[in-house]
Amino acid sequence: KGAWSHLSRVVKPTGTVALTDSNGRKWTDTPASWMTLARPGATIEDAASLLSTSFIPSHVKIILIAVGVNNRLDDPALLLKKLTELHRSTKKCGCRILFAEIPVHPNMSSKESRGVANVNKTARDIFSARNFVSLPEDIIVTAAGPNTRDTVHYDKSTADQVIARFIQIVDALNL
Repeated sequence: KGAWSHLSRVVKPTGTVALTDSNGRKWTDTPASWMTLARPGATIEDAASLLSTSFIPSHVKIILIAVGVNNRLDDPALLLKKLTELHRSTKKCGCRILFAEIPVHPNMSSKESRGVANVNKTARDIFSARNFVSLPEDIIVTAAGPNTRDTVHYDKSTADQVIARFIQIVDALNL
């Protein structure tokens, strides 16, 4: 939680900062120029608050926002408002902002899956296809453990697939 409040302390050579929920803890295979700040329970509004109140060092070229699963049950009108506020908060950052697609977890109820689909669609609409990082259609999402009541945490294999895609997209930007 504390790391999220200190974006100005991101040091060189960090060029890409990933703001994530707890799934980001498993993103261990990232380039040396990446810093992953994982906050358990992180929401869209947490990311908006951080970005609207933080000084972003000039060496940070990309911020990858990978939150939203904790907003999956939000009312669509409220979700739209939160994503719009997040988008507005990115305008002063001075770097490229990417919003990452949320993978659908195998233990999610149909209501939760529809909620994730709505977060992804709304984020794609607000951030534009250019700044929305889609996951491969053939991604295999595996639960973090045997607890079928956990509908948000994925395992290391899924994390590796997710981060490989995000690295591929960021590398292609050549920033």
